[in-house]
Amino acid sequence: MLVTACASLGLLERRHGRCVNSALADQYLVPGKAYHFGGWMHMLDRRLDPAWAG
Repeated sequence: MLVTACASLGLLERRHGRCVNSALADQYLVPGKAYHFGGWMHMLDRRLDPAWAG
């Protein structure tokens, strides 16, 4: 279900019978890339998830 959801969001593509990152996912979700925003997502998770509240 997760793979299907990621594919429907445009994050995954099928190539040669395998699921791989789409160009969109490769640009924004791979650490070390110029436009990676994983740190921003982590910050939002910490701010918005009540489980992180201390």
